[in-house]
Amino acid sequence: MTGTGTPPDIDEFEFTLLGPGYGESIVLHVGGGAWVLVDSCLDEKGTPRSLRYLENMDIDPAESVELIVATHWHDDHIRGMTQMVEVCDKATFCCSSVLRDKEFLAVIGALEYRHLSVAGSGLREIFNVFSRLSQVASRLKLALIDCLIFGNYIQ
Repeated sequence: MTGTGTPPDIDEFEFTLLGPGYGESIVLHVGGGAWVLVDSCLDEKGTPRSLRYLENMDIDPAESVELIVATHWHDDHIRGMTQMVEVCDKATFCCSSVLRDKEFLAVIGALEYRHLSVAGSGLREIFNVFSRLSQVASRLKLALIDCLIFGNYIQ
């Protein structure tokens, strides 16, 4: 990610894998100027790499990102997810339905104020994401078996 890149054509599908070699993030251009962000990892400045990638192509994530997907809450896949949800406030947020289960929510609520690691915790990050989603008129989509989470078809 050096310099300003060239965005894909309006009808072009693009798959971009970003990350340090573990805990990657995926950026998808699904056509029509719509983008999907899967997971999150941070750059050296603490910014989600996917947001920086889009900004380097002069694409406004707030206007262009339609879906943010959290595959799971491990630290190396979710750091920066709260910032992504804040910046892309019109996007739908999607995660496994198990992350909204009352037992899991009780665990993250109980551990939210504990110091779990120097870099932060995936539990704290997902807690912050859900807290942010509850404060705004967000769109939450739970991933379930045989459930379409996104449909954007180029005409």
